[in-house]
Amino acid sequence: MSIMVAKNLATKVLSARVTPDVYKAWNDLAKSQNISVSECLRDAVTVVDKKAILKAQDGITVPEELNNVLGAIGGGSVAGILIYKGIRATLEKKYPGLSKIEIETISTLLALSGAMLIGTGIYKALK
Repeated sequence: MSIMVAKNLATKVLSARVTPDVYKAWNDLAKSQNISVSECLRDAVTVVDKKAILKAQDGITVPEELNNVLGAIGGGSVAGILIYKGIRATLEKKYPGLSKIEIETISTLLALSGAMLIGTGIYKALK
């Protein structure tokens, strides 16, 4: 005799592809709490003002190196955007003979270079 279990139709399934180390971390945390990964993830999320946010989770720590890399990427990205906009505006104003493609190419290359240099500086400062 089989028993059918009705699924709660008021719920939905979320799915995400993650790196093996993230997968292992969630599996390890779930095992340590003797619950499924799904229950562990569900317990990690809460809703505040109709927005899903993560609760503080004991057992999952973000390596400081990752924090440093993310800080460097964020800072470098902001700097790159500002450099790009500044160079593009300057080239459009001072060099009207340049084509749009030339302006975009020069602005993009210089912004990427600046973003990498600034990002590297931020990373070294955080270490």
